[in-house]
Amino acid sequence: MNARSAYDTLAPELSVSINGSPMPVKAAADVINATVLDDVDAPCMFSLTLVGWDTVEMKPKWIDDTLFREGSEMEIAIGYRDHALPLMKGEITGLEPDFEEARPPTFTVRGYDRLHRLARAHRTRTFTNCTDSDIASRLASESGLRPKVENSSVTLPYVIQHNQTDLEFLAVRARRIGYEVRVQDRDLIFRPRPVDDSPALTLHREIELLSFHPRLSTMGQVSELQVRGWDPAQKKEITARTSAGDGLRLMEGSAAGPSAIPI
Repeated sequence: MNARSAYDTLAPELSVSINGSPMPVKAAADVINATVLDDVDAPCMFSLTLVGWDTVEMKPKWIDDTLFREGSEMEIAIGYRDHALPLMKGEITGLEPDFEEARPPTFTVRGYDRLHRLARAHRTRTFTNCTDSDIASRLASESGLRPKVENSSVTLPYVIQHNQTDLEFLAVRARRIGYEVRVQDRDLIFRPRPVDDSPALTLHREIELLSFHPRLSTMGQVSELQVRGWDPAQKKEITARTSAGDGLRLMEGSAAGPSAIPI
């Protein structure tokens, strides 16, 4: 017997909720395809494609249904058998009917998590005497999100947002101090990037893991990194250096990448 069959790994399960309620059975039966794109530095995206033709009444369906109203909250869970896990929760931002010549119409519902609210408009403005976490809290409130931020401590005398969306601006501020920006439901999270050396997932050969192609490359390895800046208040140069081996080790092995490069 195939080792995979005992785990039912080839029996996918899809669960969709709209505004907190399970999607009606009639709509769930019409689902053709569901896609979720989870991105680290951009809003997470989802799309749900349904059959768009009623074969009994011989007319399009779902296209004008209030079930898929723009702005409605949608949660998608994906897994196997009865082990579906929530993948993302967002809001509907687009509806896309498709009328092809040689096949019945389809109807695609598209949306993003609420991080997309920070990418609606470009702004130019200044912030004075505040921390990056204060800025994150303000931007969250302006977008109708709950700020869930960790104090960044350093008070900045002057920061400018120059023709950037709130998301672009906040992402730049986060990268400068090693923070991350993400949204979970209605919470805007602004915190140091978590570093955890415990396994996040364990895959077994010929059960969950169907193929595996590791690759090692010495391209792009450097033995030292130097960063230079300028302190306008003190009117002097700021220099920082770091060498190979100074970073956190989260993988097995005792040698840093640059040591494998022939000189």
